[in-house]
Amino acid sequence: MQWLRGHIFAVDGMGAVFSIVSPLLLLPQLEPWLGLSLAVTWPLAVPAVLLAAVSLRCWRRRAPVHPWLLPVMAGNLGYCVFLPLWLGQHAARVTPLGWGWCALEVVVITSLVAVEAHLWRTRPAATEVR
Repeated sequence: MQWLRGHIFAVDGMGAVFSIVSPLLLLPQLEPWLGLSLAVTWPLAVPAVLLAAVSLRCWRRRAPVHPWLLPVMAGNLGYCVFLPLWLGQHAARVTPLGWGWCALEVVVITSLVAVEAHLWRTRPAATEVR
């Protein structure tokens, strides 16, 4: 866990980068199966850009877990709420496989938030690893 404590912002940032690339490049290519066109998915990339910017900046600056991880966790959970609500606005287009992708993304992100919450609650024995 010590290594992860020093790199949690990089892990979170790379996940956010995937959440940018996925709706802009990958999901529209799978539209016949998922029902998710670029017109539906591009707004999903906007909050992911903000989350990636914050996380990668914290990683680059070697920001301490306290206090910076809490807003990152809140942003991740906010994205998990926004994602199904946004897709719900386009429910007529989204196929069961598209909803499966949504559920998988939410599960992955909330799993990461669980790890982040563990790091948030436990402080290192010595000083904060940067």
